[in-house]
Amino acid sequence: MPDFIFFAHFLRRRAWLLLAAPILYGLVAFGWSQRLAPVYQAQAMLQVSPASLSSGDIGAIAASERLASTYAQIIVQPATLEATIARLSQDGAAPTWSLAVTAEPIRETQLIRLRVEGPSPAAAAQVADAVAQTFIETNRMRQVARFAASKTNLEQQMAALETQIKQDEAGSASPEVLSRLRQSLSALTASYETVRLAETQASDNVTVVQPARASVRPLRPRPLFNALAAAIVGLMMALAAALLLGLLVLRGWCRYLCPLGALLGLGNKVSLWRVARDPQGCTRCGRYPRECIQNTVPGTTECVICADCTQGCPNSSVRVTARQGQTGVKPPASTPLPDGRGRH
Repeated sequence: MPDFIFFAHFLRRRAWLLLAAPILYGLVAFGWSQRLAPVYQAQAMLQVSPASLSSGDIGAIAASERLASTYAQIIVQPATLEATIARLSQDGAAPTWSLAVTAEPIRETQLIRLRVEGPSPAAAAQVADAVAQTFIETNRMRQVARFAASKTNLEQQMAALETQIKQDEAGSASPEVLSRLRQSLSALTASYETVRLAETQASDNVTVVQPARASVRPLRPRPLFNALAAAIVGLMMALAAALLLGLLVLRGWCRYLCPLGALLGLGNKVSLWRVARDPQGCTRCGRYPRECIQNTVPGTTECVICADCTQGCPNSSVRVTARQGQTGVKPPASTPLPDGRGRH
């Protein structure tokens, strides 16, 4: 209980600092936040449908989640963003700010959440839709390129056979030769259709299940949140400063932070009494700072005229005297303390 009372007394005496610091920090943070340009965020949703996904196949479902994670990494790569900027530039809507794009797969689903930041809700939504469409087209072209060489080779062979068949039909080729050529053409055509079917079955499908939507409230700055956070930080710093000052500096609070001490210091300049040192009798032993509860020099603005130093001076060279021009005023008395020191 005594510790609680001491702590409560400590907080009460320093209440002005514990209140002033949070208010000051909060106002500065709020004002600074108001000066920052607002940033808005748009969000779109993509669905990845792997070609190899089978209903009820746990392995295929896990593979689809890994594929969504891979695509989320590809979306934010510089190649995708540069292609998006080129796409928007063709429409005359190239972004004038640095793109901030994030993509994350949603756990246990085949969905990818795409987020884009911009200076306005409309701009952020436009860029988010452009990023999604650019990735879908780029991914489709990448998958088509896997079968492009095989299809091109088969098309060339089919065209050559068709030309040869037309030439033989116009000439004197035997029916057996024409039959073999037509059978070869039929086999090439079947192979071509097989490659096209494999291309369709092996192509992952990425679709936009939710177009970009932007919040009308800015993502940042958040003035009220920043002000509250700054106020909490200010309170903690004020409390730490008060504790450290009290531990490291003798009566540091009274000497440096207490407003009452500052007012009393100003009052010293107009006080009727002052603590004076006789330069002729003083041996400069340096004892009075040790005797002084303020650990200061008599006669300064930090001196509270407690008269303790007058009791401890071995040569009686420090005394309380009236200021020049003050007469008929009795000097303040010094009250003895248990250790023999005096205090006003």
